[in-house]
Parts: sequence; structure tokens; C-alpha cells
Amino acid sequence: MVLIMPGAKRRSTEGLPAVPRSYIENLLCKVDQTSYGESIQPGLSPAEQRMRNKALIVLLYLSARRISEIVGRVYKYPNGEEDKWLGVAPDDLEEATVENMRVLRMRVRILKRGTKAKSLRLVMQSVDMRIEDPLMPHLLKWLKLAKERRYQRAFPLSRGRAWQIMNELDPNIWNHWFRHQRITHLSSTMSPFELKAFAKFAKMETALDYVHESPARILKKTAEADKLWK
Repeated sequence: MVLIMPGAKRRSTEGLPAVPRSYIENLLCKVDQTSYGESIQPGLSPAEQRMRNKALIVLLYLSARRISEIVGRVYKYPNGEEDKWLGVAPDDLEEATVENMRVLRMRVRILKRGTKAKSLRLVMQSVDMRIEDPLMPHLLKWLKLAKERRYQRAFPLSRGRAWQIMNELDPNIWNHWFRHQRITHLSSTMSPFELKAFAKFAKMETALDYVHESPARILKKTAEADKLWK
């Protein structure tokens, strides 16, 4: 569990270059090449730890959610009160259907800035991820094991341990890096309004930062509009 203090700074993604999706796939291959001892995660074999780590990478990327929303956190308010979030439970991830598309729906507790300085609103929302995504089997395999063992948390890890896992794979990545990459990839096809809804941004300006003008894209959309209005 991680303690979050008001005003804490996270590693910036400003100016961070985008990587191809194959980079994410290569990270999953690196997990298979990493050796884990029994003592790192009690109750999990090295093979099961690799399964969990690949599932975490996939969930961080496909959902574009923050690591503290997935593994849990303790938020300390300025008045000394604490709010605890244990993280996503296995039962918070369930299959559903959206317009004939099979999705894995995750219920997650999202922190949103309140109207007062340093205040937060705690909102339960859902994120849909396509079952047919090629990366999804890694997540479903781990989720099946977590449910069979009746884990209270889908990923019984601290945020610090999750950071160590990513750092061991590549020192140039960290947990929030996956959210940035996913939103960057989606910005090439989504409108700012769709991107804001997917990422759960509080402000439209944040979504607009990800969307860049593309002469080719504008021409393509123009051609599509011309077909509609013939």
C-alpha cells in the first residue's frame, strides 16, 4: 500500500517520445527472460510471478489507469484524515458485451480533484478493454488464477514493488509510462472528446495536449465527409 501526500510529484511524461506497440510486446518477452526467486512473492512460483508481471503490464497499458488505482493507496488529507483504497479486486474485472463486442470491464476508484484546493473526489468508474486484443490472454490467465485462489486484490503488490518490476525490465520505463503511451497511441484515432472520456481526464485541455494536427489525417477526414454529402 502506498501513502500519497497532497502535492506529491510524479515523474513527468512531458516530451516523452512515443514507442510502437511492438515495444510493449518486447517487454512481455523480457519478463520470460527474468528469473524470480520464491522469496520475492510468497506463495507464487517464479512462473506465476512472470504471469502476474505480464498481466500487470497489459492492464497498465490497455486500461491506461494509474498504478495507485490498480494496486491501492492511502491518501492523507491536510487535516490528518486518511482514505484507504485496497486496489482492484479480481471480481472488479468481469466480461461484458458492448454493441456485440466482448470486453473486459474493470471497476476502479478514480481520484479527481475537488473544488477546494488539495481536496479530492473519489469516483467509482469503469474501463472497457477489448477481449480480442492480442495482449489480453496474459491478463485473463492471471485473473483466472487470482480468482481461483480468492485473492482479495487482483495484484497484491505495493506501488514500490511494481516500480521495481518495471525498472528491472527497462530503466527507462515506469508505471505511469504505460498510461502515457496508451493515450498517445489512441490519440491518432480518437477525437479529443473521446480521448477525454477514455482517459477520464478532468479537463479537455489535457486531452488536447495529446492530439496534434496532421495534414494527411485532415485530408482523409475531408474525403470521408465528401462521401457522406454526395
